[in-house]
Amino acid sequence: MAGFQFERDLPHQVAAVNAVLATLVGIDIAKPKHAHQNGLINFANHGATLKTNLTTLQKEASITAPQKLTNLNQLIFDISMETGTGKTYAYTKTMFALHQHLGLAKFIVAVPRVAIKAGAVAFLKSDAARE
Repeated sequence: MAGFQFERDLPHQVAAVNAVLATLVGIDIAKPKHAHQNGLINFANHGATLKTNLTTLQKEASITAPQKLTNLNQLIFDISMETGTGKTYAYTKTMFALHQHLGLAKFIVAVPRVAIKAGAVAFLKSDAARE
């Protein structure tokens, strides 16, 4: 990634990070029992808050997707972005924001191909990511 120039904090990247943080507003995160663990996000006790947060985000983005929050313990949040929009930067910034605001420190990054994995690893190790 040496010499690679990228634009950071583009409006769509900031919106993705803010959407993740807005989803968790008002939801308790229990302190971890051990230093190597993340806190437990307690969706089960905050179903109404979660639904309100998601509804607000959907309205702001003009999304009319149905809300089927039947099993709050098996939620998966996904941010979809087009190719070339800075997904690696956006999810890296999201991880830093979740750590800064909520104390989360362990993340799983799933990528579809080995080449994308190599690029993601290179970015995460780069000086640009540390900045």
